[in-house]
Amino acid sequence: MSALMTVMRGELRRLGRDPALLGLAVTLVVLAGLAAWTGARFAAEREQALAVITQEMTHQKTERREQLVAEGEAAPMPARAAWSQAWRPTLPTAPLSALAVGQAENWPISARVSAGASTDEIFDEFRTGTDNPALLAAGRFDLAFLVVWLVPLFVLAACYDMWAAERVRGRSGLLLSRPVSPRTFLLGKALVRGGLAALAASSIVTLAAALASGPRLTAIAGIDLLTVFVLVSVWSLFWVFVALAVNVFARAPAQAAVASGAVWLLIVVVIPSVLTAGLDLAAPKPSEPLLAAERRAGLVASQARGDAVLQDFMRTEGMVQGAVNDAPVGPRRNWAVRERAEATFALAVTAHRAAEDRRRRLSDILRFGSPAVLIQDSLERLAGTDADRAQAWRAQVRRFLIEDVRGFVRPRLFEGRFMTLAEFDDLPEFRFVETPSSAGAPILANLGLLVLLSALALFIGLFAATPARLARRDP
Repeated sequence: MSALMTVMRGELRRLGRDPALLGLAVTLVVLAGLAAWTGARFAAEREQALAVITQEMTHQKTERREQLVAEGEAAPMPARAAWSQAWRPTLPTAPLSALAVGQAENWPISARVSAGASTDEIFDEFRTGTDNPALLAAGRFDLAFLVVWLVPLFVLAACYDMWAAERVRGRSGLLLSRPVSPRTFLLGKALVRGGLAALAASSIVTLAAALASGPRLTAIAGIDLLTVFVLVSVWSLFWVFVALAVNVFARAPAQAAVASGAVWLLIVVVIPSVLTAGLDLAAPKPSEPLLAAERRAGLVASQARGDAVLQDFMRTEGMVQGAVNDAPVGPRRNWAVRERAEATFALAVTAHRAAEDRRRRLSDILRFGSPAVLIQDSLERLAGTDADRAQAWRAQVRRFLIEDVRGFVRPRLFEGRFMTLAEFDDLPEFRFVETPSSAGAPILANLGLLVLLSALALFIGLFAATPARLARRDP
């Protein structure tokens, strides 16, 4: 232990005379500031959009309630008819949403819900263009991008020549002659250089995420920030140990730089691209246009038989025309047409969602094939911009439509009953229920694998760092 501490103190003194690490840290601070600003602007834009939606619906509900209070049964139809009401469920912005934009812009954050709407039409207005490859490939320069792509380069720049430089200076033979094992020497240099680089990267990213989140920070978000710090630290140490392993085999700093860059390219770019291609081959993304075409065909066929569909529906439900004369025929016809159309393309919708679920499950498995995907996935989950959270919200909105909205409207529509003021005040309300465990378990699994990969890289480097190997590669 004393030998290790001696090596670490010597390395710390050498770094104190080298301004390169400080220059790298300043560069990272500037980039983190830019990424935090981008993320904060994204979160602010999203919150502004949600505020407009909420204000619009609040104004509409207040106006209709005032009409009911003032005019009672003489109030306009939209105020009294349950089947004329509309809802706008929204996906709340998470406290750390500025951390990772990811593909969040491709997911809807609001829906248009009404009793007569199909469960697969309520999101259509907010999905326009999301199948465009250019849109899917585009991404903002956020903190997640900084962590996944640039933090490794920052760490490698600080550590790539930890032993190769000693060879070039002609000091490797002298160092190997000391009563300190090569493994101890390499580990000491890696802990000082890499530890400082990892601490700087983790602190900068965590502070930037906190500043970008601003007033959205809560006590729970503070725990998430600590998780961010741990994730970035482990991710940085992984690259420190990669640099250590590269230095054992590289003859000179130039070779170490090229080899480190090649490893970065492999892990950050090539492997994720291969995994994405494999995902597309094994579980192709189901076609949204095809589903829309089948849905439209079923709806057109039902609309062509509108009155007949309504009569069949009422006969099946045991209703008689005279029981519903107080309610307009149009909404009842639309209800019957919509139910018949949904039954027509139910198999296509089921198959489409099954294909989506299969692709998502396979994607969850393939993420373990790349450390870069692991860290990206973890940051998106912490930011609340991951696909699982968006899918959970969509499922809750569909359930709200089917169980709450239709359950409230259906008896009033077919019994010809209009709402009283008390019933208007009792209209269903949507509340998104977060499921923290669905994000916590994957993050722990990702972190665990990152720790194992870091330990593996360290083991490879130290195991290969024998005096014979280090000496005979001395130029």
